[in-house]
Amino acid sequence: MDFDASLLVIMAIFWATYVVVRIFLIGPVMKMLRERDSEVATAQETFDQAQAEVEARIEEQREKLKEARVEAAARRDEMRREAQQARERMVAEARQEADAELRQAIASLDAETAEQRRTLEVRAERLAAEMTAKLMGAPS
Repeated sequence: MDFDASLLVIMAIFWATYVVVRIFLIGPVMKMLRERDSEVATAQETFDQAQAEVEARIEEQREKLKEARVEAAARRDEMRREAQQARERMVAEARQEADAELRQAIASLDAETAEQRRTLEVRAERLAAEMTAKLMGAPS
């Protein structure tokens, strides 16, 4: 059995190629992939933080909107109450005015009725006197 040195040469070339490929190709590619993974992780963290901020701001805006709606509802209710009170005041004032006018009209009618009664009583007495005089035969 002869020892073939070509196998050693092939193994030496293989290992030399492996070392060169590992140092100049695989090492830089792996370094670049690690850096890329690091950048992706950093970008993902930045994105997650930004997303969390956006969600927090959205929630904050929703709370402000909710508070604004509650405040608007309270103001609307207050304005309705004020309008109802103003309406009730106006109705009360109108009733008072109407009652005053009605009392004045009733008083006026009562006064006119009393005056008409007095006038009728005077006429009735005069008429009774004239009838009595005619019945008694007195000349008119």
